[in-house]
Amino acid sequence: MAGNAPLADALWRAICYASVCQLHLRDNVTLRQPLAAEHVKEQPSGHWGTVPGAAWALSHVALAAGYLERDVDLVPLLGAGHAGVVQLSAAWVTGELGKLRPNFTPDADGLRCLSQSFPDVEGLGAEVTPALPAGSFLGGRLGGCLPFAQGAALDAPGRVVVPVIGDGECETPTTSASWLAHRTPGRSAVLPIVHVNGFRMGGPSLLGGLDDNELRSYFAGRWSTRCVTWSRAASPGGRCPRTSPRGTASMPSSGAGATRA
Repeated sequence: MAGNAPLADALWRAICYASVCQLHLRDNVTLRQPLAAEHVKEQPSGHWGTVPGAAWALSHVALAAGYLERDVDLVPLLGAGHAGVVQLSAAWVTGELGKLRPNFTPDADGLRCLSQSFPDVEGLGAEVTPALPAGSFLGGRLGGCLPFAQGAALDAPGRVVVPVIGDGECETPTTSASWLAHRTPGRSAVLPIVHVNGFRMGGPSLLGGLDDNELRSYFAGRWSTRCVTWSRAASPGGRCPRTSPRGTASMPSSGAGATRA
């Protein structure tokens, strides 16, 4: 899996770029011409904040799923609020979106069409949709991604469900209670990733104000947490950071995760 790091980085960059195009461009999506005012949307719609971290998590989970497909069914679920643009971008990059909506071919014309169509996207909309991979649950606003992941893992040997949760979502009562509820399913395999970008709707997030040791203490007990912080130096070639502040991953007894950038 270590050798997949450059592939994950390339996939992450492609998803982020396609997301920027959807949010801000209506033409010249490959930048073959100098960027001009007529190429930019006058009234952008959508949210950038969750894109880098959610795209980073989804890129690594997707590559891990391909690596492990003979041994385990790895199922990502996007729960971070307003991560629909990430889901659409990932589906466009992998060709899954083109299977559902043939106009969105995995080339420059398809990306232009997708950018011009966003946020409606031929009825798919700008939020996470169950019509595309990683969208079996409409995550975000109500905080239901973690309990849904726990339910999806029940009685499913060989399945690992990976909910990508926003730090704002972690402040909802549903998500907060679900960390303890994981004691009940017991044998279900759930690997939560919390994208700690430091913000929620309307202000800074509570988890974003904690340092790594405090984050580990918060999840301690049932969950063993690993914190991942990305910086310019951590990215191959010393280029731009991968996530927006940090993130954590957690698993029962042996692992959970949070990511920062």
